Amino acid sequence: MEIRSDKSPIRKLFIVWLCLMALTIGTMIAGKVTSTASLGLYWIGGLMLVSFVKAKLILDYYLELKTAYGAWDKLFTSMIALLLIILTGIYIAQKL
Repeated sequence: MEIRSDKSPIRKLFIVWLCLMALTIGTMIAGKVTSTASLGLYWIGGLMLVSFVKAKLILDYYLELKTAYGAWDKLFTSMIALLLIILTGIYIAQKL
């Protein structure tokens, strides 16, 4: 998810913000916020995918980890992925 670098930083952040707002709507759809029914595995997978993309955008563009020295970006991306995998595992274990 690379935003072109020829845009001003404010415009780039605004575009990322718009993407985050669209992904928030995706989170609401995947999380079935208007329903009291339990989510299935496909919906949980979609919810975790949207959550990962949102977290990655925030890490890369608002915290600027994509420009950080060393492996900080990989570390935080791995931590987010691990957290989402653990949450998915807890959901699956609770359903069994």
